[in-house]
Amino acid sequence: MIKKINIALMFLVFTSFVFGGNFILKKDAKSVATGITICFKNKKFLEKKHSLPAVSDFVGHLFQVKEKKFDDKFKLLGAEVQFYDYPFIPFDDYYTNDYFGFVRIKVLPENTDRALILASQLIEEVKNFNNPDFVIATKSTFGSNIMRNKAKERAKEEIWKTYFPDGFVSLPDYNFSPKLSENDLREFLKEYLDTSNILVSIYGNFNEERVKSVLKDRFYSKNKTKIVNNLPVAKVKNHNKVINLNSKQAYVYLIYPVKDNLPVDEYAKLKLLTANASDKIAFQIREKEGLAYSIGCYLTYKGGHTFFVAYCGTNPEKANYVAKKISGMVKKLMLSPVVFEEENLTKIKNSIVFSDTLKTLPNVNKSFFNALYTLTGNFAYNKNVLDKAVKKARINRLCGRDYLDINNYLNIILK
Repeated sequence: MIKKINIALMFLVFTSFVFGGNFILKKDAKSVATGITICFKNKKFLEKKHSLPAVSDFVGHLFQVKEKKFDDKFKLLGAEVQFYDYPFIPFDDYYTNDYFGFVRIKVLPENTDRALILASQLIEEVKNFNNPDFVIATKSTFGSNIMRNKAKERAKEEIWKTYFPDGFVSLPDYNFSPKLSENDLREFLKEYLDTSNILVSIYGNFNEERVKSVLKDRFYSKNKTKIVNNLPVAKVKNHNKVINLNSKQAYVYLIYPVKDNLPVDEYAKLKLLTANASDKIAFQIREKEGLAYSIGCYLTYKGGHTFFVAYCGTNPEKANYVAKKISGMVKKLMLSPVVFEEENLTKIKNSIVFSDTLKTLPNVNKSFFNALYTLTGNFAYNKNVLDKAVKKARINRLCGRDYLDINNYLNIILK
């Protein structure tokens, strides 16, 4: 049974259908590779339901353990398999996502259906893990969690704890994995990896009839789980948090919630404002004062809401000064209207569009963003629509306070 989906999504997905679960297909006859993203939805919701914070991170390690059994079979299909169930970069939704875990596959077009069959077999293997698998994944998770006890990872954890106190934190402490029981994990996997909780997104050149047949045989479900994205945002009025890590590097983060439900043309203007702020702050702190090795501003999507983030990697001895400097610059940039000269506006627009183009060049990334947009409805993941809005934006003066809650920010210093 084929169903139409909303018009906004049609910009991204011209061939789509749903039977019980979610399946998004986009054909591109010129593609030399097909991208597949298999999403396991409701990540945080199910973790909370089962009282297992960050257990889906463990599942990512379990997938890697079980995939070794299929490695040669995937290679025979010309396929590459990736797992990003556990966080690598705290704020980048390209690599990590707080709403679903996923498996990404890049494969030769003629083998798309066979790659889907292998993926379904891999999922079944993970569901039916044994004790040796569990032990290996536990050791892997334990080592990974120790690495997370560093500045960037602690920053993400602090954001979740501060803005979403009723939600589950993404990251466990490094004592988490030994406490997980096999029975608890099996109960979680029954729901997390059930076909009713899976969305499959495919982009590229493939045999549509064969792919649909595999999806119907192996990923079909009469039921479809509710997608849980939004968490209430706690009011955090000018909250400053210092975390002492005794590190050789320090990080400073300043986070503002963005007003909800911005139309795409207004979101595009906020992208321009963010890029302008990033350039101004980086020039002052890095180029003029030499106090940053990484610095900038960006928008991120967490808990069903968008946030403006200014960040800086710096010397621990200078962290407090840099935090105060960035805070003052952000406040000035947000409270005062920004006047864009036409040449500078064109440069910023081109930079945004070019960056988005690079992110979506591989078909496996296109399939990933299609899934993100379907699950969240966030324009940030609909690159075609957003980039058109960015190109069309006609503005001379823009004020950040029209978009941000300037009295509700979190300032994190990790040093």
